[in-house]
Amino acid sequence: GWNNTVKTNRAMKQFNLKEALEGKPVITREGKEVKIAGYSNSAPEIYRIAGYLNGVFRQWYEHGGYFRDIPSNLDLFIGYSYWYS
Repeated sequence: GWNNTVKTNRAMKQFNLKEALEGKPVITREGKEVKIAGYSNSAPEIYRIAGYLNGVFRQWYEHGGYFRDIPSNLDLFIGYSYWYS
């Protein structure tokens, strides 16, 4: 049957905006690399973080969520550097 449980990979930690803006690797819940393009605290809440996932421009909430309060495979996390060796 269909399983809509969103799993979190162990090689990541909770999203931290400061670390992301300092250049730490940012990944989705599925482990896909995200290139952070910028952050604006004056933008509408849903558009605070801008970045690229698979070459597609996307935007996230300040807490790294793709949606306000529903888990998504597009949620942001801080990845560990060995993912990019």
